[in-house]
Amino acid sequence: MKDIVLAALLLVGIVDQISDGKAMIEYEENGKLKYSYVSLDLSPCVPTEGQTVHFFEDYKIVTCVEDNT
Repeated sequence: MKDIVLAALLLVGIVDQISDGKAMIEYEENGKLKYSYVSLDLSPCVPTEGQTVHFFEDYKIVTCVEDNT
């Protein structure tokens, strides 16, 4: 049950900007663009601008999605 709750809180977005140890992530919620600022210190990977990430809002990145194209 705990895993289901955590998965429901996990968001997908694109890293818009990285500055001062924080990443600004752009994501869509209910048809509207939103932004979340997360600490890179708490994140297990270091994303690049434009990279897709899975994250918890205003907390940390969980995974950086690799571009396989």
